[in-house]
Amino acid sequence: MRVLVLVLQDTEFRPTNNFFIPNSLHQLGIDVTLGDPNSLQIVNGVITTNTCEFMEGNVGSPHPEMNKPASCENFDLVWFLDYPHPNRLVDYFRILWVLNRRVPFVNDPASVFLLNNKIGPLGLESARFFASSSVLSDPQWIQDIREASPDQSFVLKPPDKGCGADVFTLTPGDPNANALIQSSLGNPAQLEEMFGSAVIGQSGNFVVLQEFLPRLRESENRVLLAGGQIVGGYRKISAEGDFRGNYLVGASTAPLDISSSAELISVSVATELLSYGIHFVGIDVSGDHLIEVNLVNPGGISGHLEANGVDIGVDVCQAVLTSCLGTQW
Repeated sequence: MRVLVLVLQDTEFRPTNNFFIPNSLHQLGIDVTLGDPNSLQIVNGVITTNTCEFMEGNVGSPHPEMNKPASCENFDLVWFLDYPHPNRLVDYFRILWVLNRRVPFVNDPASVFLLNNKIGPLGLESARFFASSSVLSDPQWIQDIREASPDQSFVLKPPDKGCGADVFTLTPGDPNANALIQSSLGNPAQLEEMFGSAVIGQSGNFVVLQEFLPRLRESENRVLLAGGQIVGGYRKISAEGDFRGNYLVGASTAPLDISSSAELISVSVATELLSYGIHFVGIDVSGDHLIEVNLVNPGGISGHLEANGVDIGVDVCQAVLTSCLGTQW
């Protein structure tokens, strides 16, 4: 069996899915090829990318150079874990969609494109588990929602960014609130004043406004779902003085500790996402609420290892392969 794993070129293997998943597949006796998302193209009707074979390695080992052009169509399964450069993102997904007509994928590219953000999941049945959310481009609507719930704190976050980038809290009485709202929307009024509407045009953008859950630091968990089932996870503990649970901004981990209601939410989300061709996903849950959905490269394997000392990579890959291909691994 041959699996193509699309990952970004690096200098060494780091303790992330980009190592754990190819390595776990290799341990299962599967031939693993690494492919570069930034070199994906269609040549005379054949989808190709620069590749290299994955051989046994360790965290810290040199990352082999993906420099061999090869067809992406001679594989039993494709697993993409990374995006290309932002300039290529939309066409990357279009090419993946074409490839998915010819080769099975772990996660359906069209579903990932529409759902791996802060807007698309609001169209799921599972959206009922989110805290009250709005997607807005007009600052007056944000003010109106805040004024209707004067004691409520809110989270402002961009629809398409990750790793905690540009995520802010709006608390009652915060003198920075208007500045944060304007900044989140792209400061369109300020840009128009400085440069003129003829130059700037429509410069504003959307922002997601969501009710803030006050006990998030004590109850947020990343749950890793593979093949429609819970396979692992960990608690996300934000750094002191920060509300964001992203490891990149200093959050730490502890063993998974979810309530029975959060477990039911996780299974419900996993089951629904299977109907969209999503076999591998990480979700963040807190109490009775769904917080986030990550469909590309969720940090569940590394987080579980850090929190519990157990590498669940092989278990994850077995569950994914069984779900995708219909045969027990």
